[in-house]
Amino acid sequence: MTSSDSISRAIHAYLDRGNSKYAIMIDGPWGVGKTHFIWHSIIPGRAATSFVYTSLYGLSSFDEIDIEIDAQIEAIQSKRNKSVGTELHSLPRIEKEAVGMSHYSDNTRRVPTSTSDSGSDHSVVVCLDDLERWHGDLHLCLSYINRLVEHKNLKCILIGNLEEMPPSAVYAFSSAREKTIRHIYRYESDYRKIIGISLDLVDYSSKASKSFIRSIIKKNFSSFERLLDQATVRNIRIIAEALQLYEYIYRHNSMHFKLSRGMAFTYFLTLFSALILVTRYLVERKDRDELLKGNHAGNKGFKFLVNMGYFEDQKTGVVTPKIRLLLDTVFYRLDQISLKGLFSIVRNGYYIKADFEGDFDSWVNEQHYDSYLDKDNYYQLADDDARQVFESMLSSLFDSCDITNPVTLMLLAERIIDDIACGVVDYNPVEFKKLFIDSVDSLYASGDMQYKEINIFDVDCNRFANCRDIYSYMQEQNSSYHRAAQKMKLDSFWSLISKTPSNIDSLLEKFDPQAVFSQTIQSEEIIEALESLDNSRLYQVVKWIEAGFDDQSGKDLYYIDPYALKSVNEDIRSRFGTQIGVRANHLRQIAEIIAQFR
Repeated sequence: MTSSDSISRAIHAYLDRGNSKYAIMIDGPWGVGKTHFIWHSIIPGRAATSFVYTSLYGLSSFDEIDIEIDAQIEAIQSKRNKSVGTELHSLPRIEKEAVGMSHYSDNTRRVPTSTSDSGSDHSVVVCLDDLERWHGDLHLCLSYINRLVEHKNLKCILIGNLEEMPPSAVYAFSSAREKTIRHIYRYESDYRKIIGISLDLVDYSSKASKSFIRSIIKKNFSSFERLLDQATVRNIRIIAEALQLYEYIYRHNSMHFKLSRGMAFTYFLTLFSALILVTRYLVERKDRDELLKGNHAGNKGFKFLVNMGYFEDQKTGVVTPKIRLLLDTVFYRLDQISLKGLFSIVRNGYYIKADFEGDFDSWVNEQHYDSYLDKDNYYQLADDDARQVFESMLSSLFDSCDITNPVTLMLLAERIIDDIACGVVDYNPVEFKKLFIDSVDSLYASGDMQYKEINIFDVDCNRFANCRDIYSYMQEQNSSYHRAAQKMKLDSFWSLISKTPSNIDSLLEKFDPQAVFSQTIQSEEIIEALESLDNSRLYQVVKWIEAGFDDQSGKDLYYIDPYALKSVNEDIRSRFGTQIGVRANHLRQIAEIIAQFR
């Protein structure tokens, strides 16, 4: 018998008793489904019983409870009078002397004087939720409950989380428990029930949306359950919110999600982990903003992670194992998952089309390496099936060389070396590293490697303990590859300025103010381009350079050549240092700005 089945039998037995002058309580963690259990498992089975439900959250006096209950009682009375003509009797006010407190109600409440007075077919049950969130004196609250159950013979079900009860209230609760609350039942839902309830709470846009989301959760249930368990998340509200945000994204990008169901589920785990971080762990607004608004594409997430204290050699923050797990999940598949739109919907709570533009363009049909990188599912495969996935992945890696994303390659190298070390796969590590380096060199030499930063965590966190040599080599090769490609692009900036000064707006938007001062450009070419502009456009360039050199955060500064800056500065001062006029002043401003670069 499950926990909920046992509690259900106990509650029905309590409600069926004619004379029980005590209350009962359902205790359990926040969001585990206690209130949902009452509304969906208890109430539907008692059609003749009226349940008066009130949350004690923030309440502190009898008057406030009365206000919350009165409206429901009046609705019940109106409904009964229309149907069977049953009259509800009033309960006299609770006087000061009855509870020894100065807070009492001056109003009469429209509740039955006893359950028997109304007849067994018309009983009323008072449900008081969020007991631990009562803001007043707990003695007062428990006295109110005692008045209901002992003096007026009413049924009362309390709902709360005793683990979150303030220390100041623990003694009051313990002393009153024997007199007022006879039984406390611990409600615990398993993850299958929690996830099932969460899925039911989603507002699906279509049957197709509902079918897709439920199917990928069902297929990957063990992976999701494992993450929930490791992060100790049992809150139905948070899980349902993650599923709802995911549904918003799916309804606008269904074709991409259907193309790669494995990546679609990984995307959900990323979304879920980000939501847990901002709702549970990142208490300060600046921390939430740094995660959700940070330039993670530009600085590879390092700046945020350093500030969080993620790396072992940093002492700037405290990262618990749970926070580390969630961060690892968020930043795991940056080879395929863009965080731009994902962080937007977590931040705003609704879908903004422009923020997701291009986020799923690289998604393709699921590949063998995707199956291999999905560790949870891969480790559940039979040995023969796992071996087939591994061999197919190796064929793509070394034979056809069709894995050209440097981040994916590094992720695969990490997994393979770790699996070799653990005995998951039978492969010579020395031979693997040689073949891997040869394959990487071939891709860079042929120009087939994609132009992407290796946006994965640094070696300082010991993530690449078994393959640091590969990681360092990949970082060096990728940086050289990018520099060569970027320099070819930057070579065209100043010539384009000279040839098409009317396109100044698009050029300034396309290029970076710092990077255009690379070592491949001669000072004469820069001066010539600047002189080709009229004063209005030259002023635009001044403001553009000024803004770019003021902001050096998260930028790759290796493109800039200090000697080029020095040469341009000296040439401008030599030619225009003593000239009078707006134009000469604009040029001297440029010289002054770049001279301050360090």
